[in-house]
Amino acid sequence: RYRANRSLRNQLKAGLRGQNRMTEILSTLPDDYYLLNNLTLPGRADDVDHLVIGPNGIFALETKNHRGRIYWRDGLWYQAKVSRGGRLQPEKTIRDPSRQLKRNVDYLRRCIRQTDPDLSRRTRLWIEGAAVFTHPQVYLDLPQSVRDRLPFPALQAQDLPAHILQHVPRHPYSRSDVRRIVSLLSHLHPPGSRPRA
Repeated sequence: RYRANRSLRNQLKAGLRGQNRMTEILSTLPDDYYLLNNLTLPGRADDVDHLVIGPNGIFALETKNHRGRIYWRDGLWYQAKVSRGGRLQPEKTIRDPSRQLKRNVDYLRRCIRQTDPDLSRRTRLWIEGAAVFTHPQVYLDLPQSVRDRLPFPALQAQDLPAHILQHVPRHPYSRSDVRRIVSLLSHLHPPGSRPRA
């Protein structure tokens, strides 16, 4: 099926290129930041594309490798692009990265609370999110009035390290908090599961 479906192959390859570009861009962060790629959410088929954990917060990132102009109208996201042959293609709707990210962030927060309620309480653990467009030839046409309505910021990949570093946290994390959070993410329990004895 994979061999026969050229469109699916191209989508998967484009997604992989975008994820690799994100890893490269995030490698510019200082050494006290940790990067987890494709964090599986227990009890769900979804994953979080990238999770950055550092002294000023936890950042869940939903990455999209679309090229062309990306814009938002009447509650829907659109892409308009020019073909490789130079012809303008009709606009098409794309999946809402903010909605997908919000669903995953809410679930991840519940998993963390279930796995280590003491850490969640003590650190007032909060997860920031961002929808990140990774293609070098993407243009986000999102006026401020639209950006203000989105549940998470939408960014181009090259703007992400500065966005993370400039973030002022609700509650900063110590070095040991950061290490404990990173360790915790490797053995998350789904919400409602029975805690292990």
